[in-house]
Order: sequence, then structure tokens, then C-alpha cells
Amino acid sequence: MKIADLEKQEKIVFGCLVRMMLRSDGHFTDEEEEQVNRIGEEELGDAGDMWHLISTSAAVHPEEKDGKGEVSQVSRPEARALILQVLERIAAADGLDQAEAELIDWVKSQWA
Repeated sequence: MKIADLEKQEKIVFGCLVRMMLRSDGHFTDEEEEQVNRIGEEELGDAGDMWHLISTSAAVHPEEKDGKGEVSQVSRPEARALILQVLERIAAADGLDQAEAELIDWVKSQWA
């Protein structure tokens, strides 16, 4: 499964979670930006499409807490696995810190 295969609501949740990951530690690093660009190119064919997906999710849910409320609505196992994989790749780009690990653990707990 690729990001392009996510359903509309799954993409919104995905975008919210990526945005939360990028903000979680208070530092948006060059390594994280490069990783998001790389994922966009691999998964969507264009890094710009990845950033558009993230900004679309921000337009739908400007408050992160609103996007968090929809995480449990992602029910397809393959969508969940893809989202977690991407979050982990972004977190690892500049070294996993506690805030990033907590976000990943929280997402896993929502899907347990």
C-alpha cells in the first residue's frame, strides 16, 4: 500500500499525524524536511504532493486535537501500518526523541 491508496479520511488523519510528528519535539529539522520530501517522491511521485496533503489536513483540522480525535477512525490494518511506518521514518530522520516516541506510542494505543 502507498499513501496514494489511502482513502480520503485516512489521508486527512495521516496529514494531521505527520504535522504533529514534525512539531512534536519543537524543532523542524532539515533532516525531517528531506525525509518528508523523500517519502513524497517515493509514495506520491512528487514531494509537493506530500506537503499539499499535510496542508490540506491543516485546513480541515487547524487544531491538532481535532485531528487526533479521528485517529481511531482509521480501521484498515494496511492503512494503519503505512501511517505508522511513515511516522517512524520521519521520527528517525534526526534521531527519535521522547516526544516523537510518545506520539508513536499514542497512535499505537489508539489502534490496539
